[in-house]
Amino acid sequence: MPITDNKNYSFSFNMIDIEIIDVEMGKDPWYLTVGKTPLERVNKLLSKLHSIRVSKDRGSHVYKEAEALLHKFVQQVESIFKNLPKPLKWRSFLTHDLILLIDIPLNVQKASVKHDLAASYRGAYELRYLNFRRDYPG
Repeated sequence: MPITDNKNYSFSFNMIDIEIIDVEMGKDPWYLTVGKTPLERVNKLLSKLHSIRVSKDRGSHVYKEAEALLHKFVQQVESIFKNLPKPLKWRSFLTHDLILLIDIPLNVQKASVKHDLAASYRGAYELRYLNFRRDYPG
């Protein structure tokens, strides 16, 4: 069974969007320390914001530092995602798209960009890789 099919799922984000997010967030010293690559930094930031928000929604105790981090970044993150070429809610991106970008090896990402594949073809190319990897692990 395929992970998903192209008619039901669209790869709305790619590494260019990650770069846009990274450049916008890169003005903050804390943000620059959370990862070595743009993908790592975006993943860490969004995961942290999500974790804090889920804790608050559950009524769990949230430390003042975490609360300050949420207030410091969440509006900026929402604004960045709203103004991307294909706007999307950041929590939806974290939950549905980011894991796919993390799971796709850099060489596959680079090949799809190098051969100037349109986003829909790039998504199909990367999806085939994920299906192959699932069917033939190791």
